[in-house]
Amino acid sequence: MTDIRLKLEAELESVTTLITSKSKEVISAKKKYDFSFTLTILAPTAFFLLQICFTWDSLVWNPADQSLWAGIKDTFSFSIGTFGVLAAITGMLGFNHRAKQLDLQQLRASKQVIMAELQFDLANKQFTTSQARENLKLFYEHESIFEKQLEHVSSKLEKLHGEPMNIILDSKHIYNSLFPDNSPDSGVIDHDPKWPESLGGWTKKKYGSFRGYVQQIKDYAKEYPLISNNTDDFEYEANALIDIYNTIAAIGFNKYLEDDAVKSLATQFKYIQDIVFTLDYFVALKVITIEEKTQALDAMYNLFGGLFWPEQLNIGDTI
Repeated sequence: MTDIRLKLEAELESVTTLITSKSKEVISAKKKYDFSFTLTILAPTAFFLLQICFTWDSLVWNPADQSLWAGIKDTFSFSIGTFGVLAAITGMLGFNHRAKQLDLQQLRASKQVIMAELQFDLANKQFTTSQARENLKLFYEHESIFEKQLEHVSSKLEKLHGEPMNIILDSKHIYNSLFPDNSPDSGVIDHDPKWPESLGGWTKKKYGSFRGYVQQIKDYAKEYPLISNNTDDFEYEANALIDIYNTIAAIGFNKYLEDDAVKSLATQFKYIQDIVFTLDYFVALKVITIEEKTQALDAMYNLFGGLFWPEQLNIGDTI
């Protein structure tokens, strides 16, 4: 439960308590007003009638005599005075009752506002929950479609290369790498796979695109030391191959190679084959173009040379 909802519920409880208390005050004020109003009518009337009864014999009734009309105020001053006092008290009680009614109406209006805000919060929560469920559903559906696409591409590549592939695919890792903005919470933001911009190479730099990856291979070839010893020559190329291989492995294609993984020409041949397979995956998934794949293979050919490059792997091959 959110802090806003807790605050609103606390306010609602407080206002409800105030409404209950204020309602009692209004009822009490109404009773006082009704009693005072009744008393204002009955008391002066009763005094007036009593006065007439007790002074009937001495009263003179002559409507034509103006002095008698002027004397009414003095004759019935007690009744008239009682009415004036009670009327003033009744007016104050009525004003007090009306003020409490207005306070009660304001409290009820406040309660309606709070209830409306709670209803809005509930509706928003239901919408968020519904949206979250929809995002979750779309994410796993999209992930499932991508996994089936990977299986289809694997089958096509095996036919293309004429042999089973040695690549171990971590489909969920690959999906997260190629669709970095997609998640169970946010749903499907990226509909098409893309080269992971946050991927860093062996130089620990984030190059943001496949071109940066190719450029680092070219830099490796450019920095190739002039070594006359074949053992040292092979060691340099083996280290370069491990770096190139592990950068792609970070996306989810195969596991990382250890520092001493490339021990012979046979293992070097195998890992170069794996890289070519992986690049074909990228082309099939439209992460890179055929031209970009060719540039990468050309850069690796320049780095490793014909001695270590499998002759049956044509740079122009594509699916």
